[in-house]
Amino acid sequence: FLQVCYFTSVGVSENQWKKIRRTISEAVKEFTPCSPVNCSCHSSVLEHDLEPFKGGVSEDLMAATIQRGVGTHYQIIGHKLFRDSNCMFPARCSGVEHFLLEMIDRLPDVEMVVNVRDYPQVPQWVQPSLPVFSFSKTSEYRDIMYPAWTFWEGGPAVWPIYPTGLGRWDLMRDELKRSSAQWPW
Repeated sequence: FLQVCYFTSVGVSENQWKKIRRTISEAVKEFTPCSPVNCSCHSSVLEHDLEPFKGGVSEDLMAATIQRGVGTHYQIIGHKLFRDSNCMFPARCSGVEHFLLEMIDRLPDVEMVVNVRDYPQVPQWVQPSLPVFSFSKTSEYRDIMYPAWTFWEGGPAVWPIYPTGLGRWDLMRDELKRSSAQWPW
């Protein structure tokens, strides 16, 4: 459900707002929720993003990706997780690691680069395409999408209350419940 709030702004004409409101209304009317079965909501994006790597990722390509510094380098070797010490947002890396560790016993030896920045890293013009997993993606970039809800902790930094991110969502939910009981509307 989307609720649109209308307001006026200096320098923005009513006609511009009408166009924006119409676009939003049309999108809401045409929206159909995805089936949660087998990640079908995301399969077309995943297939598209993985297409450049259908033949695999060579050691040279992985080394070039790591050398460019476009994300955090992870390795899983013998069901143990290793991470490069360089992580731009440690709380986000912690979230990635939380979910990797939950399934590490089912994963083969593998290495990957995960972008935890707020913006994609692999422009369309980069050749060959670099295998970088990102939660932030636009059509102008070739990053491989992974779902943002994998952040176990971290999230948006809300200055000055949460300068390093909102923290673990399970703990935040409990805190919100306590606060809502303490401060009823």
